[in-house]
Amino acid sequence: MSGLDGLGWPNPEDEPKPTKSMNTDTPESDKAKIAFTSLFANDDAYWIPYTVGMRLERERDQWKANHDNQVALKAMLKERPDLGDKASRIADLIRELYEVRQERKNDWEKMHNLLNQADKRHQRARRQRDESREQRDRLSLA
Repeated sequence: MSGLDGLGWPNPEDEPKPTKSMNTDTPESDKAKIAFTSLFANDDAYWIPYTVGMRLERERDQWKANHDNQVALKAMLKERPDLGDKASRIADLIRELYEVRQERKNDWEKMHNLLNQADKRHQRARRQRDESREQRDRLSLA
């Protein structure tokens, strides 16, 4: 059948197939990609390492914040033309605010990583304690 099956549902075989990968405009992620095979994924399924993804997201967030700051500054100057001579100072304050927020986010990520490391150490110590108890109990029974 041409687009619908017997029940009126679209036929997936008639759907257009994507011809290029989603990330063709991101050479860094394309370079870092690691292919995998999946029953549910198409032939070019892959993932990128966490560090590459986080760096790309951080760069995207910085660009977006800078763009949003410029839009906010232009809107403010449109509302209050008398602030035109102070525009550079306002832009500097907006940039400083963004940098402080970014530092806070980076500090939170560092703290989160340290907590994860501490949790892994704690789990490892518990596992070793339990194993040593089991070994001690086995030796006491023998």
